[in-house]
Amino acid sequence: MKDKGRLTSSLEDYLEAIWLLSRESKVVRVRDVARYLGVTPASVVSAVKVLARRRLVEHEPYGYISLTDKGVEQATQIYKRHTILARFFRDILGLDPNSAERTACILEHHISEKALTRLTKFLEFVEECPDATPYWLKGLHHYMKTGKRSVICPLRVKQR
Repeated sequence: MKDKGRLTSSLEDYLEAIWLLSRESKVVRVRDVARYLGVTPASVVSAVKVLARRRLVEHEPYGYISLTDKGVEQATQIYKRHTILARFFRDILGLDPNSAERTACILEHHISEKALTRLTKFLEFVEECPDATPYWLKGLHHYMKTGKRSVICPLRVKQR
């Protein structure tokens, strides 16, 4: 069967949930996914049928759900987008972990590959900084908290 293009945000959430649950347990059941996502078992069955047609999961009625190799590949890419975004919102923008996770979950479905690559490079750049927390990042966090620039604000360079 031909792949009908990119998965919807909802189907990506189901695929990611199945992948995450499969990392914690040997078997994944419909009820596990329903509980994890806070949806009805009927919703899970419906989504799994679509994912099975796309050859991303294997599932026998009333049986376990398992990811195919293609499903694992897509799920890990979805999770990668999620973790990069969550790190950015938590570590750079200073959101609390729950807000960072919720926001990442929304945006992971919409970020372009180019933007994700640049965001990844930005995070690598900051994390590889010889200082534990770069002075400009401390200044940014202070500004976000107080609305005022701190004394550690980097010198401004006037553009000509």
